[in-house]
Amino acid sequence: MTKIVLITGASSGIGRQVAIKAAEQGFSLILVARRMDRLTELANQLFKMYQTNVLVIKCDLTDSAQIERMVAKSIERFQRIDVLINCAGYGSFKSYDQFSYADYELMFKTNTLSMMYLSQLVAKQMELQKAGHIIIIASVAGKIATKSSTAYSATKFAMIGFANALRLELASKNIHVTTVNFGPVATEFFEHDSDSKSYYNKVKLMALDVDKAAQIISDQIDGKHLIQREINSPAYFGILSNLYQLFPRIGDSITRHLVNLK
Repeated sequence: MTKIVLITGASSGIGRQVAIKAAEQGFSLILVARRMDRLTELANQLFKMYQTNVLVIKCDLTDSAQIERMVAKSIERFQRIDVLINCAGYGSFKSYDQFSYADYELMFKTNTLSMMYLSQLVAKQMELQKAGHIIIIASVAGKIATKSSTAYSATKFAMIGFANALRLELASKNIHVTTVNFGPVATEFFEHDSDSKSYYNKVKLMALDVDKAAQIISDQIDGKHLIQREINSPAYFGILSNLYQLFPRIGDSITRHLVNLK
């Protein structure tokens, strides 16, 4: 049976590249984003190259009603969702006192609350199917916070906490939950504002190639690789986050004085 893979944030960046990888594997796709023109262009490209069965859905993930309609439309079309890949999100990096309440609210709605609600709805469908896999693209920023990332890190810490709890609830139901924490990835993510562009210019030499990031995710759905509970890439970020937990005072000192690139 061909897997049905739902990808949010599919119009650009990691989401787009994951869609290409999934199409190469012969999966049917549900591509979700706000930019319908980009989704349609991608769907046409994938059909031309791989004859991929693609459903594109325009959806503002900050609107719960639109999320509900998107899930219903997906199930109506394919009768199941085998893999959910939560890629949608954005970041803004500036001093804590420059964020407004509206800034916090929008980032949490986009990065965290939408992911939580969508994962809940899809998990219910997966329970009926008695199988499924939810992949949540969080961030190393959700493991190690740094200056100028109060809002972004908070959304990512929350995402990881949600995934860890959800994993426990779904473990007995043959539904896997994988959290993926990347460091900087070379995508349009850093085009959000001037602060993000400035940050990327400082870290671009260590930024992960988007194709490599997409392959890491793709390996989790190809049926050939062991499904993991958490992936940290580059791997040393996982080691650093563990050391941070063991030696928090030293970790604070390092991130305060040395890891201050934003």
